Formats: sequence, structure tokens, C-alpha cells
Amino acid sequence: MLGDAGPQLTALALKAANATQGLEMLALVDKGLFDPDEEDEDTLTAIFASRERPASEIVWSWEREFPLILASDSFALRGWPVPVLKNVVVVNSATAETLVESLVELGVMRAGRI
Repeated sequence: MLGDAGPQLTALALKAANATQGLEMLALVDKGLFDPDEEDEDTLTAIFASRERPASEIVWSWEREFPLILASDSFALRGWPVPVLKNVVVVNSATAETLVESLVELGVMRAGRI
């Protein structure tokens, strides 16, 4: 039994979303598929802001080809529902099971191993 693991799950989800987004963007820069100098401030803020801050409104109109990786708590801070869009990936920390499922979807975990 996990006991009161809520804060720990939230912390893991936030760290995973922050780290994975950063690594994803570095990979896209290396491949020549992303140039921060060509992006507007709202897009850069959505990509690089800490996931501990509330999600910005741009999330609900995200149409970029690369993923925006967020934590479910980014929406809870504003009381907003989680968007369901093609390239918006949400690390869900509601339960240990949803967190693991999210990490597997992101490719952070495979076959139950980090």
C-alpha cells in the first residue's frame, strides 16, 4: 500500500514532465526540427516554463507537430480540465497506476523499469 503518496506522485509527475519536455526539445534542435529563434513568446513559455506553474491558455489550441508535455497538476492549479489534443501529453499523477501508464506512454519507463 502506498499510503499518502499524493505529494510524491505529484513531484514525480512534475519532474518527469519538465525533464522529458526539455530532452524532447534538445533532440528536435539536434535534428534541425526546432529553432527557438523562430518561435513566439507564448509557444516558448508553454514549452519551457516549469510544470509547477499553472498551464497557459495556449495549451488548448496547441497545433504544433512536436509534443507539449505537461503534468495533470498544471491544470488542477487553475481548476481547468485536461485538454485532449493530438500533441499534448499529460503525465497523470492521480494514482500510482496512472503515473506509470503516463511514464510508459512517454517512453520514460519500459516494461515497468525506469
